Amino acid sequence: MKYIEFYQYFRKFPVFSHTEVKKVFPSLNDVQLTRWQKEGYLRPVVRGFYVFTDLAQTFSLNEKFLFLIANKIRQPSYISLEMALSWYNIIPEGVYLVTSVTTKTTAEFNSSFAKFVFKKIKNELMFGYKIEVFENYTFKIASLEKAILDYLYLYPKIEVIEDFEGLRWNISELREKLDQEKLNRYLQVFNQKQLNKRVETFINYLKVN
Repeated sequence: MKYIEFYQYFRKFPVFSHTEVKKVFPSLNDVQLTRWQKEGYLRPVVRGFYVFTDLAQTFSLNEKFLFLIANKIRQPSYISLEMALSWYNIIPEGVYLVTSVTTKTTAEFNSSFAKFVFKKIKNELMFGYKIEVFENYTFKIASLEKAILDYLYLYPKIEVIEDFEGLRWNISELREKLDQEKLNRYLQVFNQKQLNKRVETFINYLKVN
């Protein structure tokens, strides 16, 4: 088949999978996909997923494009943990991993774009994210409150004031942006006593600093 036909169909997707390609163009063989990669039309992301090279070049320095990729290569998932906290300026340093939570197994994917890390959570904890628009696309990212709870839930060794001090989170940004009512409402869904204690310590940490 001609590349232009393929391009015209899939250009509306920022990232697409091998499975999607075979559903739309069942007669297209893997040899052709490999040839288009060698010719520079397609760029592999991780195994079984592709982007168009021109789109990758256009958005190569935009982290939102990485969020689109992360949402796609592991579904369902949303951006959370360190990357989401960096998005809200809570972590002052740059974050070099694109971190997400998912109801699937914990996994890591290395690619030429970034390293994508996914941490498993329970099905009932798959909430508290919002939809952000980027160009003509959308991606899912945790609210600040859910990103904090996901972090404390998945890193249970963060327990005492000194542990929070070691994280060096941006206190002024937290005080300005954190909705404690929403935090407490989300916390009830976790229904975990030890997490309740860690969140209480976190709130005390905000008060004394």
